[in-house]
Amino acid sequence: MANNSASPKQGDFYGLFDYWTLRFVRDSAAILLFIAGPALQVIYPRWLPIPLLGAILLILAGHGLTGFRHFPEGLIGKYWRPTSWNKAAKVAIIFYYANVCWMAITLLWSPLPLLGAEDVGKIAIAPIFAFLLASELSKTIIVRFSTIFAIGFLITCFVMIFDHLGFTLVHQLRYPKNELIDLNRIAVFQTVLFWPLVFLLFQRYRGPSVALLVGFVFIIVLSLTKSEGAQLAFIVSTAIVVALFLFPPLQNLIWTGAALLLILIPLAINPIDELTLEYRDGLLSESAEHRVLIWKGYVDKIDENPLLGLGARSNRAIGKDAETRVYTESQGISGGSLHPHNASIELWIDYGAVGILLIVGAFISTLLALRNVSKQATMTATATMTVAFVYSNTGSFMQSWWLSALTIAAISTIICSISQEEGRG
Repeated sequence: MANNSASPKQGDFYGLFDYWTLRFVRDSAAILLFIAGPALQVIYPRWLPIPLLGAILLILAGHGLTGFRHFPEGLIGKYWRPTSWNKAAKVAIIFYYANVCWMAITLLWSPLPLLGAEDVGKIAIAPIFAFLLASELSKTIIVRFSTIFAIGFLITCFVMIFDHLGFTLVHQLRYPKNELIDLNRIAVFQTVLFWPLVFLLFQRYRGPSVALLVGFVFIIVLSLTKSEGAQLAFIVSTAIVVALFLFPPLQNLIWTGAALLLILIPLAINPIDELTLEYRDGLLSESAEHRVLIWKGYVDKIDENPLLGLGARSNRAIGKDAETRVYTESQGISGGSLHPHNASIELWIDYGAVGILLIVGAFISTLLALRNVSKQATMTATATMTVAFVYSNTGSFMQSWWLSALTIAAISTIICSISQEEGRG
């Protein structure tokens, strides 16, 4: 197998060429994804897939120039060789791609098959992007990855603070009416990346001082934002990190609980609506009240085909349906809602019980796989999953910017694990 680090050898032209080419593209991809990407997202969050795709193309171009002599290191290298994965990890991958296959099958009866096919493609390539980029970017040389990560994160934090204080209006450069929505999306993006960064900084600096400083800046940003989804995700994930630090076996309850909630959330929507109807004004914020009404407008659609689902992207077709729009508008939601704003409802509508059970299988097998990694890697993965789960069930799921954010979070979580194994950050 080729030298894993592509280190140069004296008098070896290809050794020197490979080394400097891969060094340049890895450093450039890391800067693009974790510094330029967040900076670009500040202007327009929907552009987040661009730096992700750009990083992949850079890596592939570098390997192309070096004749693919060191590719794919991340998939056959020291930590990610498939033959060395434990049984539970292999089962998790099987469940994941079985669900991708099921998503593809539902295109046969989907009302929006072309858009559904786009979703299937995104879900299929996301893990490949995550593993490949994590293995490549963990080898960045210009500065440590944790430093690159922290710079990009703090750029978004300080711009958010300045914007809230009225010093900048960068969010109004495009679509001024969506300024608040864009600010909320950035807050969510920061939240899903927060815990991998904290654990990387803790490991890099052998103590909590730098991680606490970054955390303090982030809490200021989060207190200024109006994104209740980001705030709730941060509070819940913080409580879980503390609980796992005190009692690590709680990870079993957390992952199993998330899997069960994925099944049960749709069943709770109507009781929640009825329970809060009388006390809604004092119990729920305006944003939360709108969410409950949107969920109620969609949840009954599950009954149309609870076993197989209505097909990929069918929830979007429902959002355009006159009946759904009339209901949501009658409840005071201007213009209706084009999607359920809840991952559980969305997945139930589109893929039915078959799809949900395959996802639950992936959750449980991932939990079993985490038993074979370090405590820090487990806490990072669990905290990141918590943020992703909370926001996906209060905001959105199958959207390009959010799937890109989850892929970047997976990349940083894997790098956190790799860096711990290698004793660096």
